Amino acid sequence: MDSVKEFPLLFCSLEKNLMLIEKALGIAASFRGNRIFLEGDDQKIKTAEGLIKDLRDLTLSGYNLKPEDIRYAITAMSEGSGTSLKELFVNNIPVSSKRRFIIPKTETQKKYMDSIKEHDIVVGIGPAGTGKTYLAMAMAINAFLKKQV
Repeated sequence: MDSVKEFPLLFCSLEKNLMLIEKALGIAASFRGNRIFLEGDDQKIKTAEGLIKDLRDLTLSGYNLKPEDIRYAITAMSEGSGTSLKELFVNNIPVSSKRRFIIPKTETQKKYMDSIKEHDIVVGIGPAGTGKTYLAMAMAINAFLKKQV
């Protein structure tokens, strides 16, 4: 991949982020000068390239990338939902005046949030620990802060 210069926010800690991508996808990644080198299975390389490009687009759009976002992005790309990371991460919910945001971590969570926005009543059924109550409360607090309820 060319031009690491394009990735200033993504690669503030380039080595750490590449190590996360390496471990998660089972590839070898390195950088030299302004180039990133990826080695491994063709499909995994394709996934890594897409991931890096999506992360670049996300940071260039002004999103402040955190280390846990790399892990969430890897999970989202591995699910292969077709949703861009920018669409997934930019869809956030402000929950307080401190400019703290809650974002959906998976395509399913994004669909759940979209359903809550569109409908008066939404029933979420699924295993414990998947974020149903957390996202519902964040959406409720956001509506309250906007004086929608």
